[in-house]
Amino acid sequence: ILLAIMKSALIPGNSCPSGVLLGVIVLILGVFNMKTGDRQRISKCEEIFDRGYDLHLNSHYKESTAVLFSGAMLSPDPMFHIIIGKNNEALGDFTSAQREYETAHFMVPYRIFPLERLMRLKLKQHDNESALMYAEQVEDMPINENHKGMAYLKNVCCSVVDSLRLKQSSL
Repeated sequence: ILLAIMKSALIPGNSCPSGVLLGVIVLILGVFNMKTGDRQRISKCEEIFDRGYDLHLNSHYKESTAVLFSGAMLSPDPMFHIIIGKNNEALGDFTSAQREYETAHFMVPYRIFPLERLMRLKLKQHDNESALMYAEQVEDMPINENHKGMAYLKNVCCSVVDSLRLKQSSL
């Protein structure tokens, strides 16, 4: 599968974003490594994420990104890319932030958080059309209503959809 995706990405005219390719590679490598049952590696990934997230929370964005990037090479968890994206966003590098959020989305397509981050990024850039596109994707996603965080993110996105559609209709 990986070879077919890589070959497809190299064909002129095919539009396979690098984030998709990277996401597939990281996911496949991560799943392969997870099957080894290496609990020490899992524990190390958790430690790396915790250290990187702590640096993020304390506004040490560049250091956080370096730490989280090392963890992203070991783990298929898209949260590494989301926090790297948030670091890039805080540093004003919106292109890199978008790339990281897209990578996280392509790793687990039915996860709401990467799309919500993309929506917020586009709102920050005053790109309402793209923000609406991401919010509508979330609006159409089924969720576990018992998961309060997921329900909250979906409600936020649905509110943005309503607000942007109202804005469009008044133009």
